[in-house]
Amino acid sequence: MLKRKIFLVLEIIILSLVITSCEEDFNPKESLKDKNVLYCIIEFEQRFLPTGANVILTKLYDLPGYKPLQKIHELPPIPNAEVSITVAQLNFKCRQIITLQGSNTEPYLPQIYYRQSKSFGFSQNANLQINAVLPDGKILEAKTKIPSLKGFEYSYPFVHGITTLIDQWRWGKSWIISWDAKEGNLFFPKLILSYSIIKDSVEDFHFKEIPMRYIKNAQGNQPVYPSNTREPSISYDFAAIDSAMAQISAGDPNKSNYIIREVNFTLLEFDQNLSNYYSSVNGYMDNYSIRLDESVFTNISGGIGIFGTSLLNRQVFVVERAYVQSFGYKRK
Repeated sequence: MLKRKIFLVLEIIILSLVITSCEEDFNPKESLKDKNVLYCIIEFEQRFLPTGANVILTKLYDLPGYKPLQKIHELPPIPNAEVSITVAQLNFKCRQIITLQGSNTEPYLPQIYYRQSKSFGFSQNANLQINAVLPDGKILEAKTKIPSLKGFEYSYPFVHGITTLIDQWRWGKSWIISWDAKEGNLFFPKLILSYSIIKDSVEDFHFKEIPMRYIKNAQGNQPVYPSNTREPSISYDFAAIDSAMAQISAGDPNKSNYIIREVNFTLLEFDQNLSNYYSSVNGYMDNYSIRLDESVFTNISGGIGIFGTSLLNRQVFVVERAYVQSFGYKRK
């Protein structure tokens, strides 16, 4: 999902780079033609299971006229390139893959990307390098680094599982999760309740994201979910946790059919290159600053694009039995 979203943004960026100004004597398309683009994001999770990598090679291209707002069917691929990824002084070559994409109303067109087919293992803080030699002899290169695993600290330890049935006068009205953020990378935190519902002897599994807090406005109490942040902590109101627990069975009198399984805290971290790229695409660096007319970040030597990594940290918590039972639920 992450790759798909950022790849769609990549299409928009490529188009935006060829937009001309309203001055007739100025044509930025001339200086942008022949630009080659490399796109590769490798996603990791904290177990660092062996994984592969997909590499997209394309180039800037023109559209008729000066209004590049029409529908894009494809990015022009660069075939027959020699692509390799180096990690820990080991070089892994990528194989060219050709697929067909289309529909009943659109022609099936060949799409080309490069795949590191032999999965290889990684570790935190590993240095990676990518090298692409194009058929015309041009070379695209980039380096990046896998983020380090994060350790978490908590404002309340929850020895017997998550609960809001604590002395909130002493411990406060919210639960704070903290981590090390010396690199200044972007983080995407989520707190997710995992539960199941038994109906007609069939168990259905469900997930609900817990908001940080609720705010009152004209529409009533509205949940506030975390966005990306460079801060080293996040705070969840105990009232928001209570509300999420109650909402999963709203309107259903059969509370005993609900089984609370666990609460997962996930922290997706972008490496420095991907953090800067994401920030430049989304137009801001934090909640208080706005960036206008800023060029899109690239770390590709010999072209443009992004070579980056992400690391998903996960912490699993049980939910205290007495707290579960206070809602009429059962605990796994």
